[in-house]
Amino acid sequence: MSADDLPAEVLNNGPRQPGVGMAVRKRRWPWIALTAVVLTVAAVGISGFLVYQDAMRARDSLQVAADALPQVATQIRSDPQRADATIARVQMAAHSALEATTGPHWTVAGWLPWVGDNTRALQTVTTAVDRIASGVLPELAASVQSVTPERLAPQDGKLNLAPLVEVRERVVDADQIVGQAITDVSGIPSANLIDQLADAVARLQQELTDARALTSTASAAVQLLPAMLGADGPRDWLLLAQNNAESRATGGIPGAAILLHADNGRLSIVKQLGAGDFGPYPEPILPLTADESRLFGAALGHYLQDVNLTPDFPRSGQLVRAIWAADGGASDVANVVSIDPVALQTILRATGPVQFTDPRGHAITLDADNTASFLMSEVYRRFDSPDAQDAVFALAAQAVLQQVMSGEADAGELLGAVTEIAGNGRLLVWSADASEQQQLETIGVTGALRGSIQAGEGTRPVVGVFLNLTTASKLGYYLDLKATIGEVKARPDGSREFDVTVRLKSRLTPAEARRLPSHVIENAPRDGTNRVNVLVYAPTDGTITQLSTASPGFVTTHDGLQVSAQTVTVPPESAAEVRFHIVTGPGQDAEPYLRQTPGARNA
Repeated sequence: MSADDLPAEVLNNGPRQPGVGMAVRKRRWPWIALTAVVLTVAAVGISGFLVYQDAMRARDSLQVAADALPQVATQIRSDPQRADATIARVQMAAHSALEATTGPHWTVAGWLPWVGDNTRALQTVTTAVDRIASGVLPELAASVQSVTPERLAPQDGKLNLAPLVEVRERVVDADQIVGQAITDVSGIPSANLIDQLADAVARLQQELTDARALTSTASAAVQLLPAMLGADGPRDWLLLAQNNAESRATGGIPGAAILLHADNGRLSIVKQLGAGDFGPYPEPILPLTADESRLFGAALGHYLQDVNLTPDFPRSGQLVRAIWAADGGASDVANVVSIDPVALQTILRATGPVQFTDPRGHAITLDADNTASFLMSEVYRRFDSPDAQDAVFALAAQAVLQQVMSGEADAGELLGAVTEIAGNGRLLVWSADASEQQQLETIGVTGALRGSIQAGEGTRPVVGVFLNLTTASKLGYYLDLKATIGEVKARPDGSREFDVTVRLKSRLTPAEARRLPSHVIENAPRDGTNRVNVLVYAPTDGTITQLSTASPGFVTTHDGLQVSAQTVTVPPESAAEVRFHIVTGPGQDAEPYLRQTPGARNA
């Protein structure tokens, strides 16, 4: 076979020899390359023009959504039915912004240096906003319409848990969508963003974080409340009636413990015991840490009245559960709940008065004006027996609980009262289940000892100011606590510093002190002088220095936090002041939070 007989493609695949054909091909390549470059530049130019136009459309749509969102939030809280139309407007705007940032030209623009960072960032923003508009806002509005105080209100001793169960999955899903949006937006590299887009991303991060504070609380509540109230099976929990007349770190001594049984929303009282029915124990009911022994002594684990010498209520809950198992009876207590007389008085503001018969057969009426004073003062004038006093505390708590469960109260006012006492630290809840305890942390009712808390994108340093009466007197009823934080100054290492002033004032007059029964004075000075241990906790990784010398103390640690401890005396009709200098740990850039022992009166 000759070369003339071979197919052209075979010849073309053979070794190349310099010649005319090769010269033509060499001249063709530059034109092909140049054409490719021109086409690429044209594509990029067209893409850039289209992206610019779309970006302006997306900006306008996002602005419409942003302007409507505050109205949506207000309507969901106050008038959820009216929110539907506003939500629809937000959804249209958000979807328009998402469509404007979608298409092949956005893909091309995303390949380009610098431009790509901005286009991808804008796409992430519009995707997040669209998901919030379509998957969160309507679910929250529908849930609020379903879970109204009126639908939840107790009737015939039973709470209606069905609305919470109905919306549980939807609220949890909405919270997860917000969480994923935060993750996506937080992952946007900010180094190459134009100023306007960088500002928008930062604002969206803050708004999403604020929204998560609400959705995570709602998610925790719809999961937790039905379970705690027996929707997923019966359970037992203990109600502690604290009495602030004898100050303890979380409020006052537990005067009584009431065993409650929850079964699908129905609460029943199984047993009630006074504080004197428990212990004392030859050894602490649970092993104490070295920090606890140094600050509170063995009494923390020996007596029910002293389980809340520690300001860490989860630890108090563990001790109470162990004490009940030892002396209260064989019951698998799942939760410990604490409430004080001021909280009961706040609840009666919504429910109306209650009546019960005291141990002497006398009728007692408690209402929104006299409950706190009766349970922290008058009861000690009427009864000198601790057993009788404890019985009155238990009867009062039982009467209020029955009034709440009767369903006669205005549901909205009752919900507002519960929210108020929880916010004031007068309602504390502990769960033996770790996952439930985490949900309670999200809601903010655990009374856990914390040196810092997350607040939006920042971290708030927490300063704790707690009181423990050193005597068995009931003089805490006359003692007012006021703690204040001075000017906050930044330090070069990212930490901050400020002064804290703790002021204690006695409302008791010398004349009143002389008329007090001996069992109110107990082992306190006969003139009515209050003697109280003051514990001031520094924030996480922070330090504390006592500035005043009138009541010297010592600095130690508790659960990794520095704490200053000193004993302060406050004579009748007098005041005492202790000052401290606090340095926070680095990175705690949000406003300091002050947590303190709830007193006999609302501050």
